[in-house]
Formats: sequence, C-alpha cells, structure tokens
Amino acid sequence: MTASQVIERLYDSEINSGLQSDWDGGITVWIGGPAATPGNACLSSRTFARSEFSDIPLWLDDEARRLFPDSEYARKTYPLSQDLSPHDLAHSEFNTRRRSVFAQRE
Repeated sequence: MTASQVIERLYDSEINSGLQSDWDGGITVWIGGPAATPGNACLSSRTFARSEFSDIPLWLDDEARRLFPDSEYARKTYPLSQDLSPHDLAHSEFNTRRRSVFAQRE
C-alpha cells in the first residue's frame, strides 16, 4: 500500500493527515484528530529521510490504529502487513525497517 492510499483511507475516515517536503530535510508526515475534533491538533509527526520514504505508509497506518482504535479506518482497513507477500513478511530487512519505524514513535 502506498502513502497516498493510506491518506485516502484516513480522509474517508475523517482523520486529518499530511506530508510536507523539504528538499534537503526529508518528508515530515503528521496525523491529527478527526475533522470533528476541536482544534484538529497534530497528535503525532515524524520526519523521514530519503532512504526511509517507503516506511511512510507503515508509520501512518500504525499511528492511525494506535491513536484512533475505534475509528472507521481501524475497523475497515486491514493492517498493512496483510497487503504484503509472505516473502516480504519474512524478509529481515522489512522487519528491521518496521521495528525502526515503530521505535521512532516511542
């Protein structure tokens, strides 16, 4: 799944999110409250280096499930790991990247 597909699903669930690029600083990704939330504050953000761009969908998916476990997004969207082939799931580089993405939020 791509970052744009995750953002589309977040949008459909009325969860705000976005990306901002800085040509030499990477891409900053953020996720905020549902549209009905007063203030719509950014609840979580992370900057990804060029070499980490492929981790953006994993991070957004994980943060959406963590922050909004009762949302339409969490109820209707399978975890991104469901979209990966058995080879990718078993591939150690993928598992290392996913652990790295999750460690960034702690």
